[in-house]
Amino acid sequence: LQHFINGVATADVIDEQESKAAKSGILALQLHAGPPMKIQFKNIRIKPLR
Repeated sequence: LQHFINGVATADVIDEQESKAAKSGILALQLHAGPPMKIQFKNIRIKPLR
């Protein structure tokens, strides 16, 4: 998993237990509780990493 904000890498995670990973399912974008706010997502790309 690679996570970028404004073109800057903020996380690069390698799943060490790939055999236990779900091969299908739901992808969710999380929002934390708090006062009313507007959340926007832009240019979300999902691609397999090699």
